[in-house]
Amino acid sequence: MHLIRLLLSGVEVLQHGFVPLRVDGYRDRLLAIRRGDVSWEEVERWRLELDKELDEALISTSLPEHPDYQRVNDFLIRARRHRCFAGVRQVIDYQLLLAEAARHANPLLFITISGAHLCGFPSQDSDYDLRGVHILPAKEAVGLHPKQETIEFAGVRSGIDMTLSRTTFSSSSLCC
Repeated sequence: MHLIRLLLSGVEVLQHGFVPLRVDGYRDRLLAIRRGDVSWEEVERWRLELDKELDEALISTSLPEHPDYQRVNDFLIRARRHRCFAGVRQVIDYQLLLAEAARHANPLLFITISGAHLCGFPSQDSDYDLRGVHILPAKEAVGLHPKQETIEFAGVRSGIDMTLSRTTFSSSSLCC
């Protein structure tokens, strides 16, 4: 059923330039496939017809061969930043997260929120998962004995339940 729906959507995109969200005209037939009421042979026949329609639509489409990559990239970055930072600022003081990052003795290359808050589905009891990469000084990274590559903290700081994990980036990380 999913392959058939994707093929239907592909034909629609190529012919009309938009992704259909509803499949009203095909709904009953798709549900019949899902329930197992349609034979494999019939599903395969429909798939082959749609595959042919897709090939024909690709030849005659008015869509450009390539999207405007810069425009798409700008949109995706704006959307992700809006979702990430809007959610963080509504639920937690962003300055507290920056202060937590600043507690670390070694320079951080980056720190980011991960987990449910990054993906936009935190619940009331979600903690804040912070992930980062720090630069380990040479005296801690070079030697005969293995060093601690990941520093983790889980607990409550400044009234916020958080998990912080920082991974080492050092010259030894570059070796194969």
